[in-house]
Amino acid sequence: MKKISTEIDYQFNWNDLVKFFFYYDDRLKIGLITNGIIYTVKISIFVLILSFITGLITGFIISSTKGVIKELFKLYIVVLRNIPPLIVMFIFYFFIGSSFAKVLNLDTIFSNRLFALILTAIFTPEQIFVPFISAAMGLAFYESAYIAEIIRGGINGIEKGQIDAGTALGLNRIEVYLYIVVPQAIEKTLPSLIGQFVSIIKNTAIASVVAIPELTFQAMEILASSRLILEIWIIIFLIYLVINLFISYLASMVESRIRRKYK
Repeated sequence: MKKISTEIDYQFNWNDLVKFFFYYDDRLKIGLITNGIIYTVKISIFVLILSFITGLITGFIISSTKGVIKELFKLYIVVLRNIPPLIVMFIFYFFIGSSFAKVLNLDTIFSNRLFALILTAIFTPEQIFVPFISAAMGLAFYESAYIAEIIRGGINGIEKGQIDAGTALGLNRIEVYLYIVVPQAIEKTLPSLIGQFVSIIKNTAIASVVAIPELTFQAMEILASSRLILEIWIIIFLIYLVINLFISYLASMVESRIRRKYK
């Protein structure tokens, strides 16, 4: 048999990438990639905060309650963990996003210049506010199911004797969990939580399907107007790598401080 060999004749052009970070047009402006980084960071922060709070509350409820409430929250986790995140995002985008906009009366809010500036700075302009919030909430609730299971495992790993000791000291049930159980559970589960946080940042790439101009969306926009195929994907790969390594580094510092505090 004859061997078939192919050679890729690809000429890299790194110089043309600069304008996608910054360019000058009467004044210095940010390019598509920089804009994508900003939106990726924004949606990641929103999802990280909301998913952690929701997951912590869900894990706490499952570990400390019984009956119908516990079973409903367990069903919530089972359902979300067994469907793709893209489906969750579409559900929030098509069915919840529009209702969310009507309830908040976004047209009136954005008509106020001060509120419009604040919301644009924190989130997005009015044109993509609803898709942004829908995508972020969909991802947050999806990821919260995994965080809840991590927290539940950490809480169940706390010795019952410590809970009894807290009760004997006069603490009520909420205080026992708040001051004794939850801090230890977070310490035990921190490595798993770090991995889940990194997964959240990577999963923000699917927000591109609802036209959120994050990194992946901007990469596709650049590819449609240029031939910088390998250059763009290499740069996007490196940016995601740097962001996730930075998050892992910060998380490891927090973990070290927590471990020193509780030693």
